[in-house]
Amino acid sequence: MMSFLPQLSLPLPHHCSSSKPFQNPTVIALRSPTTVSNATTDSGIQFRRKLLYLRGLNVNALEALRKNPEFRSTPLRTLKSVETCLASMGIERAALGRIFDMYPQLLTCDPYLDLYPVFGFLLNDVEIPFPDVRTAIIRCPRLLICGVDDQLMPTLWFLRKLGFVGRQAITCQTTVLLVSSVENTLLRKLEYLRSLGLSCSEVANMVLRSPGLLTFSIENNYRPKVEYFLREMKGDIVEIKRFPQYFSFSLERKIKPRHKLLLDHGFSMSLSDMLKVSDGEFNLRLTKLRLRCLEEFPSAEVLLLNNLFLISVLTPKDWKRESSISCFYLYQLPLLDVFVYWLKILGCVNPLIVLDFYTFPILQFSSIIFIFLKCS
Repeated sequence: MMSFLPQLSLPLPHHCSSSKPFQNPTVIALRSPTTVSNATTDSGIQFRRKLLYLRGLNVNALEALRKNPEFRSTPLRTLKSVETCLASMGIERAALGRIFDMYPQLLTCDPYLDLYPVFGFLLNDVEIPFPDVRTAIIRCPRLLICGVDDQLMPTLWFLRKLGFVGRQAITCQTTVLLVSSVENTLLRKLEYLRSLGLSCSEVANMVLRSPGLLTFSIENNYRPKVEYFLREMKGDIVEIKRFPQYFSFSLERKIKPRHKLLLDHGFSMSLSDMLKVSDGEFNLRLTKLRLRCLEEFPSAEVLLLNNLFLISVLTPKDWKRESSISCFYLYQLPLLDVFVYWLKILGCVNPLIVLDFYTFPILQFSSIIFIFLKCS
């Protein structure tokens, strides 16, 4: 039976002679079930401690583990060393939860290889004051996961060449630009602005005046707002050059509603006048424009003018261009009769009452505007 077994020739280690058998074979000591159980228990306890640590930072531990599997085998002291590093730059513990939720890979990074070089870049190359480093990180935590040599430094050189020097130098408010790729992001946005008919110097000036332009999406911001401005508002691209902040306002929540109000009433405003003010100030300007139009229209028993219902008992001879219009604000409708009676006592002939709901920017509640005409 032995002759049917194949003759196996096993290779020997180089340090062993082929003519000598192994003299001291290695004996593998198997751990007892008790030893394995203790190791498993210790590992489970350590893992639970890490989960409790993340819970204390308000970090979603399950999501962090899913995005960064290395977290399971990383010692707790490594996690705490990252917190110590960030705290040394003034980043408080309450802000760590948001940072780690956004970038869980930071939990297992080496502070000396990954974090301190970024802080050194911000302090020495960008020349951001130490107290402002915290602000830069809070505004853009992505800085912490960017490489200095392959991402941050090339972008800094490009931005400085574009004109971000001197008074326009990068600050803690604009360090978000440093995380953008020069080739794939910044150059594409600059080229799109140039395609609107603007020169290189005009585009650079727009970006320096409004650095946020370089953070907006071409498809989700630039293109729809330019199309609406040119097609619906019949605007001139020169006005966008004068007011590049146009791209920072919401198209659906601010630009379209305000333009529609102006269009419905037959008025027009520059982009800055239309968008820079609060809702209350815009409504006030619109109301003033509507009041100015009253002098240009004849009187009638009932006039419907730009959605203003004019309840009038005036005759054409009472409507005089030189008459002055005064505004009074009442906050309770039952006072209407008393108010009209008081006006007549003061000598105001045939009060012209205009009912309009308007929200004051300070009082923030609706009131009724009563307008009367003083006849000379």
